[in-house]
Amino acid sequence: MQYGEVEKALGDIAIKEGWKISKRSNELKHANIAVIGGGPSGLTCAAFLARDGANVTIYEKNSELGGVLMYGIPKFRLDEDILRNQIKKILELGIKVETKKEMGIDFSLDELESKYDAVFLGVGAKESKKLNIAGEDLDGVYGASEILTTEKMKMNYDNKRVVVIGGRKCCA
Repeated sequence: MQYGEVEKALGDIAIKEGWKISKRSNELKHANIAVIGGGPSGLTCAAFLARDGANVTIYEKNSELGGVLMYGIPKFRLDEDILRNQIKKILELGIKVETKKEMGIDFSLDELESKYDAVFLGVGAKESKKLNIAGEDLDGVYGASEILTTEKMKMNYDNKRVVVIGGRKCCA
């Protein structure tokens, strides 16, 4: 069996049959929690807290939730409709969302700390790791995060020399 096949099969069944995410308890019903960042970690945190009854608000700088899943993974690798459907299921737990709200511009951490019982920071990896090699700061040299998550980086590579450094083999 290949890596991830069981998870994919269960996910496909859940989508086909319209499974919902159910609440587990009201243990945290009096807790008001802010989640900064609507990417994978922020959505997961919000879902677990809301399942236990917390009042959760996600603050996201982009116009849509999903983070690197929405803005960094090519469409041919992750179907946006499936992603949006999963995000919708998470939000059905009663989570509030404030999009186009960026920490440090639209609000401060201090403001949220005074308004909420807890604040989760799930701001993601914005920049690629530097390799500390000669030439990495030259024009035309980009890190993977910048290429994947920035629209202006979606350039035409035809008739250009491209070098990819790094990568990872997963699950032999």
